[in-house]
Amino acid sequence: AENNRPGWDITSFDTKGNVKRIEVKSTLSKNFNSLNLTANELAAAEVYRDSYYLYLVTEVNHKGAKKVEVLRDPVGWIENGSIQIRPTMHEVKLFSYEV
Repeated sequence: AENNRPGWDITSFDTKGNVKRIEVKSTLSKNFNSLNLTANELAAAEVYRDSYYLYLVTEVNHKGAKKVEVLRDPVGWIENGSIQIRPTMHEVKLFSYEV
């Protein structure tokens, strides 16, 4: 939906009807060394914890993908030191100016 940015790509449900908020990241490579989360994605992961999932899709090509790894509650992984997070970008807003 236009301007709909909840912080994840797919809303789904498990077999018990519990909501799953899924953020999908993909790569052409065989595995992920790193990935980028937007501030909005990280904020949603912090709010929804156990119902927030990262689906890591590897070896993506025109035929599909080879493997999908699932990380439930990525914030928990960060907290226990299993994965690291660090800021890598800053947004620069430009206001009216003359050239």
